[in-house]
Amino acid sequence: MRKVTTISAVNQMNDYSWNNAPLEKQLTSDEVGNAAAFLASPLSSAITGSVIYVDNGLHSMGVGIDSPLLKTHFLKEVHGTRVWSDLLWC
Repeated sequence: MRKVTTISAVNQMNDYSWNNAPLEKQLTSDEVGNAAAFLASPLSSAITGSVIYVDNGLHSMGVGIDSPLLKTHFLKEVHGTRVWSDLLWC
């Protein structure tokens, strides 16, 4: 059962990413591999302590209010009203 839930969550993240990233295309494993090859090459010899995002620009957008992550994990019912969980603001 856990595998099915995990696969479902990954599929939700992929769908959300595809629909909300500024570069409106599906990310490929080749693009991730190209970034890794660059980092392993002499071309990146002076790069240290950096985060390289390979996500079609999604990281620059933040998490949208319509994100399944927020709806699933951070909304709770209080006296019949849906409110944001305190965990969201920690």
